[in-house]
Amino acid sequence: MPLLRLGKIDYLNCFPLFYPLEKGEIPLKARFIRGYPSQLKGLLERGEVDLTPLSSWACRELRDKILIMPSLSISCWGRVKSVLLWSKVPVEDLEGQPLSLTSQGFTSVALLQLLCRRYYRINPTFFYRPPSQPPFWRDPPALLTIGDEALGLLSSPSSLYPFVYDLGETWWKWTGRPMVFALWALSRAWAQRHPEEAKRIWQALMEAKRRCRRDIKRLAELASAQTGLDEGLIREYWRHIDYELDEEHREGLNLFYNLGRREGLTAEKLKIAFGGDFYGEIVAESPEG
Repeated sequence: MPLLRLGKIDYLNCFPLFYPLEKGEIPLKARFIRGYPSQLKGLLERGEVDLTPLSSWACRELRDKILIMPSLSISCWGRVKSVLLWSKVPVEDLEGQPLSLTSQGFTSVALLQLLCRRYYRINPTFFYRPPSQPPFWRDPPALLTIGDEALGLLSSPSSLYPFVYDLGETWWKWTGRPMVFALWALSRAWAQRHPEEAKRIWQALMEAKRRCRRDIKRLAELASAQTGLDEGLIREYWRHIDYELDEEHREGLNLFYNLGRREGLTAEKLKIAFGGDFYGEIVAESPEG
């Protein structure tokens, strides 16, 4: 049987799960393929990756090709610290102003667009900066950063952007629901060909999830040595990351999808659903459903 091709996001929010798997502390037969969330979405779409953490917003587009692993996500309850809007002025003053977006992810961009329209009641002029350019490219009035780039800026903030908004925190203030940024997406075709191996892989991921909380100090030391970020900052950051996917998470994700549809960010009424099968799916409902 060919090795599972496992997409790996090189962000700190994934480090606690991937480190014991990649180092063999938890047995898993897999070939790790690194990339940004947007890159891994393309690899999964083309059949070049079998399993990966995938932007919850991108899961909509690939729903016919993927199954959702149960009890696993990358989420937050309130502050997340790695999805940040930086602005030179208060956010309410960004009406019509250029706002620079990252091309590395999908959920963060959709969330920002939704919050601008429905929560802040503003309509900035969004544009994507090139992937190779730094976040302050073209000196925009405001910009979005995610992942380790956001954490690095948070540890050494720029005085040019004194107004910083945590989008996980803003979502929580608005809805009172957890924000699900990513799900674990498994290729339907791979799951059908290797059903027993797929379950073993899920068990390995669950074991990594169980271990990460009790091993957080060692993992933070390792992550600090690898990234150069302060160990205390990393531990504090991980305190805000949640890897569960229970009913409250599903309700939060379904609300995100529904609000996105109302604002025209997606045409279909979608939800995450777990039925009699082991896996979940992103399914479309009728408008009356």
